[in-house]
Amino acid sequence: MAGKIKATDEQVCDAYATTGSVWKAAKLLGMCGQSVHERLQKLGASNGRPSTYSDNDRELLKREYKAHTKAGKLSELATSMGRTSSSLCREDKKLGLTDQNIKRPYGAEVTRVNMKRWHAENAHPRGMLGKNHSGSTREKMSVSNTRAWAESSEKRRLENGKRLSLVSATNANLHNRDRTSWKAAWRTIGGKRCFFRSSWEANYARALQRRLEAGEILSWDHEPRIFRFPVPLRSVWSYRPDFLVTTKDLKSEWHEVKGWIDDRTAAIFEQMAIHFPDEKIKIIGGQQYRELTKSISRSIEGWEK
Repeated sequence: MAGKIKATDEQVCDAYATTGSVWKAAKLLGMCGQSVHERLQKLGASNGRPSTYSDNDRELLKREYKAHTKAGKLSELATSMGRTSSSLCREDKKLGLTDQNIKRPYGAEVTRVNMKRWHAENAHPRGMLGKNHSGSTREKMSVSNTRAWAESSEKRRLENGKRLSLVSATNANLHNRDRTSWKAAWRTIGGKRCFFRSSWEANYARALQRRLEAGEILSWDHEPRIFRFPVPLRSVWSYRPDFLVTTKDLKSEWHEVKGWIDDRTAAIFEQMAIHFPDEKIKIIGGQQYRELTKSISRSIEGWEK
């Protein structure tokens, strides 16, 4: 059996330039995709295209990049130069030509126009094409939703909140979060299985469990209650504190682990002061957390860095 003829370097680059895909080029050449990729890397080419820009390339880019980007034709410029659009963007950034405020032909306005065109040409999936709720209907819906929310019991609201937390936890566990800083995941601490939204929350629970075992507090619970506000402030309708701590003198404290206080958090505390002034809230900020870590982290098993 005659040996298989090996593609030349020029054929490999031409095949990729023609197909625009490593795998399509491999199929065209009768090779495997990995082999084509390795050959391109050895040739010093980036996916079959030149890896460096000449002075003429840069001059052309300076003249044409913004115009093509504004017109939504960057891919045409990239094809004419034998590059990829992302490659042109990187080179443009190096040249200091990137304009973040450039008005592009795509975005909210184009999406809105396309959506209107689609609805004009297609039947609405729920038969509502060209129809709108009347003002009285919208008012009735608003009253109905408000009444349903007000009449729901605290137990029902808490169950709904836990159900949403479970959905969030399930979705979080579908992804590898080892590289994230907040580390949202299920953990069992002190015999309680809870979904902690960060490693800080989990570590603070470990610190509370240490205090419980030492007899310094009577109990701790994770997110046992949701506070509802009758009027929103900066879009804040409710608040679920991180921990409820019962002290030795039978007093209750809400402990909130926050690395920083943003506008939304400030609005939450403002709402609590107005509508629930008797509730005591203790904030464990970044400095307090670091001091806690320094003092007890080495003596608690499982403390997360």
